[in-house]
Amino acid sequence: LSSKTEKKSELKFETVVTASKQENTLNLLNLKIKERDISFLKDNIDLLIRDHIYDFVHIKQVCKLFADFGLFEEFKKVTDKLLSTGTDDSEIYYLYGIVDKEKGNYESAKKNFIRSLYLNHDDIMSMIHIANILIMEKSIDNANKYLDNAINLINDKDDSEVLEKYSISKARLLDSIRSMKVNRY
Repeated sequence: LSSKTEKKSELKFETVVTASKQENTLNLLNLKIKERDISFLKDNIDLLIRDHIYDFVHIKQVCKLFADFGLFEEFKKVTDKLLSTGTDDSEIYYLYGIVDKEKGNYESAKKNFIRSLYLNHDDIMSMIHIANILIMEKSIDNANKYLDNAINLINDKDDSEVLEKYSISKARLLDSIRSMKVNRY
């Protein structure tokens, strides 16, 4: 009987220690993300993938930082692993689109923005990026359709919601999108 009790105690202790380690590494990860400590995140990429790949919120923040700093290989390594877990997250495809567009891979970028839009029909930023690529491809009518859809979605939102999500006033965002529209005449 004491052997069973000892094993239960050991198991409980191990569970507590493991949970404590995870909490500590999560706290450290939070701190490094807030500090934008890209060198720490880059140096510990394999540990991040191993220990936090199912922690989508933090992994997406790390992916955004890698993309922001132009660390495309690190970005790809983390996002590929994240997508291999079976997640189908519109934000990840959006970020992939941004990275592809930045690298000049416009066809791949367009596919990623379309995938993001498929997963999140209200993804205004993907609509804008798709339209931008279509304008470069001289597909003006299709570009204007995406821009019109973005305008309609923004018109349906409150001013405060637009400001919070896009850090720009609703009127300025609408003006920016309208200025992208191209007349064929």
